Amino acid sequence: MPEDEARPGEYWMGPIEETYYCIRGQLTLFCDEGEIEFGPDDAVYLAPGGHYRLKNTGDEEAFFVYNLYPPSE
Repeated sequence: MPEDEARPGEYWMGPIEETYYCIRGQLTLFCDEGEIEFGPDDAVYLAPGGHYRLKNTGDEEAFFVYNLYPPSE
């Protein structure tokens, strides 16, 4: 699969760095490297170019903040 194509349910934001910071809830990030489970006060960094899928795996609504660098136009 070409690097710039995502499978159904996956995201590909392009060659950018991404950081996710969980405020509330439990999340699982499925990415090229495997699965990453994270929750309140955890942060996850994604290097440029990867494909991923994010899923709420907790019993409550999840709330997270994310950052993209460089910012998209």
